[in-house]
Amino acid sequence: MNIENSMAMLKEKISSLEIYEDIESDTLEFARAAICLNKNPKSIVLSMGMVKKIIENNGIKSSHIELITLLTHPDIEFFHLEYLLIIDDNEEPIEISNDDMADAYRKGYLQNPKNPDQLIYDYNELIFPTFVISDMYTDNVNWRN
Repeated sequence: MNIENSMAMLKEKISSLEIYEDIESDTLEFARAAICLNKNPKSIVLSMGMVKKIIENNGIKSSHIELITLLTHPDIEFFHLEYLLIIDDNEEPIEISNDDMADAYRKGYLQNPKNPDQLIYDYNELIFPTFVISDMYTDNVNWRN
């Protein structure tokens, strides 16, 4: 398997939806560029800034909102939205699940996973949405071939 298999699978899934052809081609171009960012596509974590940079560097005309909406669509599942909590520059970012973020929105605070006694009320200033390419696509990529 190789990157072409992943792109073929993505194209097949996208074509099952009713979208404009230019968005489809832009989405495939974006997905290929995203997978090729690193020798190991399983380790790619895209920030919103990186998403916008890929769009700019590849001359993609669709907006980041259009691409992300399509690539996170339940029938496509190319991207998974995750959140990183960055409390201190000296510590590693902490992954926050979508469920934990939903709880934080509902409750008005986020419980620090590393210190459950710490409630973070200004979590929006410390949370960064990121996107991870799903295993369904990265498992199809064999970088040795």
